[in-house]
Amino acid sequence: MALGIVLAGYGLAVMTVWSGSLFFCTWYVLGGLCVAVGVAMRRGAWQRLPQALRVGAASVAAVAVVAAVFLSANVMRASRESKPDRVPDDLQWVVVLGAQVKADGTPSNVLRYRLDAACDYLKGHPGSMAIVSGGQGLNEPISEASCMATYLRERGIDPGRIQLEDESRTTVENLRFCSRILREQGFDPATVRVGIVTNDFHLYRACRIARRQGLAGAVGIGAYSTPSTCPTTCCANARA
Repeated sequence: MALGIVLAGYGLAVMTVWSGSLFFCTWYVLGGLCVAVGVAMRRGAWQRLPQALRVGAASVAAVAVVAAVFLSANVMRASRESKPDRVPDDLQWVVVLGAQVKADGTPSNVLRYRLDAACDYLKGHPGSMAIVSGGQGLNEPISEASCMATYLRERGIDPGRIQLEDESRTTVENLRFCSRILREQGFDPATVRVGIVTNDFHLYRACRIARRQGLAGAVGIGAYSTPSTCPTTCCANARA
């Protein structure tokens, strides 16, 4: 029951910073399940269930824990491999994945971290081009791509090096539409060297999706992650 209350409280905390995603509801569901099991145990209802059902539920929980550990290990491995000293120097394109834009048209902290990582790479590799990817959410004054392009230009990146993709709503669409832009620019998505810029705990999922969208040579460029968002991001990685 205590765990359920903590999970629901975390969901509420995520909801209050409204990122445009309803994923915070996942924490409400998990919290509700924990509270329900706790109440059932305290009232003896759990003990009255058939043993096979109780063993089955415990087995599912154990598998979920093992899967979470395996997933977390992969997420951390992808994060380590995306450190600046491990990112290849021969990337032809850098794809910056969108995130929340504030009401005043400036990037949220999560998006700013991504843009700073992209800016560092672009400044150190003048031959690389950039695609900023993200449409306009219902709670955003402008498209994420437009916000990102402005941020990069203000920090000295030549506008001619920046391509905008402002139609996507999800990570899958981000990478699908960017793959289309690369083809339109005359590049073969299967062979072009592409860096995917996102927060480090999101890289595992983003790179897997990129490869499914035909970007076989995609590698991660990790940006800082706010610690409080890591549980949500790690959980979302399971959808990859």
